[in-house]
Amino acid sequence: MTAVVNLYKGACSEFSALEIDLLSVAEKLSESHPFIERFARRGAIVDFDERGALETMGGAACAAPHAIGLSICPTMGCNFDCPYCT
Repeated sequence: MTAVVNLYKGACSEFSALEIDLLSVAEKLSESHPFIERFARRGAIVDFDERGALETMGGAACAAPHAIGLSICPTMGCNFDCPYCT
């Protein structure tokens, strides 16, 4: 099984090896193919310009210089030894 994540839609689903193969050629499948609806319901494919929407969101974030965002994503392999992780 392989996990496919769509961060824009907040979707995460597990797919079999066959589904991953079909997903890799989804652009070649007919819109009426049964897997297209299945992929869409599970958030793996979308019917709008997702990249454009993310670029617009990124531009809006840059337009607000007073706002600062910070994400800390340590892993079990992190060796920075920060006090808030111990």
